[in-house]
Amino acid sequence: MSCLCGKTKVFPDPDGYETSFQGKILVIGAGVAGMTAGYLLKQKEVDFEIIEASSCWGGRIKDDDDFCDFPIARGAEWVHAPVPYVGIHNAYCPVFEELTKNQDRDTPLFEDIIQDVNVATSGKAKLLGKWSFERKIFNLGGDFKFHGSSWVKVFEKKILPSIKDKIIYDSPVAEISYEKAKVVVKTKTGATYEADKVFVAVPVWLLQRKDIAFTPPLPADKVACLDKQVICLV
Repeated sequence: MSCLCGKTKVFPDPDGYETSFQGKILVIGAGVAGMTAGYLLKQKEVDFEIIEASSCWGGRIKDDDDFCDFPIARGAEWVHAPVPYVGIHNAYCPVFEELTKNQDRDTPLFEDIIQDVNVATSGKAKLLGKWSFERKIFNLGGDFKFHGSSWVKVFEKKILPSIKDKIIYDSPVAEISYEKAKVVVKTKTGATYEADKVFVAVPVWLLQRKDIAFTPPLPADKVACLDKQVICLV
């Protein structure tokens, strides 16, 4: 997906992608990025495996199904739908095009509009007027919520079926060696995997902590860029 302030970056439909790659790819991480990468590779009949550290797929998208009779998202919650003529939320991904345009009948959305917007001035809360500028900016649009569904349900239905037999669980990666023609990935369980390419789709904080060793080490400019990222863990 891509969201560019002031611009919309349009990607072609997955069927429009062309590749002459014939080798194998190891995808590290079965979160949203890793699963989507696997889905696209499957569409192009490229050989791949997804190595996941935990015992479940989805990464940071989680649901609480026990609290009430509809799923409550404990991770990714919003769908950023395109907003015409406005330079925000112009997110677009061909895999989820029907969803982001609110055209998926199985996954309806509703606009996330707050009716009682309040602001604090001098320690006191004040209700914004119906036609106030701040209220309009706050409810500008583009943020949509699932109606009886969630990102977990979307991935479970649209993405998981075509890649579920390619996910290797309970395999935290310890080392990635890319110094030779083949990439070698070693896990903390002692397993070794080999491929032509590797796609690393793990949280930035994990790379910052140096949980995965790279051989040769990552270039200094990439390490510096990673270290600059401010990560908020809730």
